[in-house]
Amino acid sequence: MKQRDGARGSRHERGYDARWTRLRDRFLRENPLCAECLRCNRDQVADVVDHIQPVRDFPDKRLLKSNLQALCVACHAGKTAMEQYAREIDLLDELPIWVADISARPLRFRPSGFR
Repeated sequence: MKQRDGARGSRHERGYDARWTRLRDRFLRENPLCAECLRCNRDQVADVVDHIQPVRDFPDKRLLKSNLQALCVACHAGKTAMEQYAREIDLLDELPIWVADISARPLRFRPSGFR
């Protein structure tokens, strides 16, 4: 089990309760492949359900299926980096566009071959 990050709070304090667990499990059953890998023409099993618009910034969207995507661990790490960058440059509202359209992303977040 991961140690609690005091600044972030526990998973329950951040909204990851039994409702979230049921939704996550169902979402992964319905979406077994990584959405980002599929955008890049690869087949990879998804391990994580990601909030396209982060819960900490958009808590009202935490249980909306339209705000979710299934990702593999590697793609989730890349999406988290993209999210942090968007927050740093005050463009968090652009994140859903960057997620959906690889060509709209800053160059550093485009997979090789999509430059």
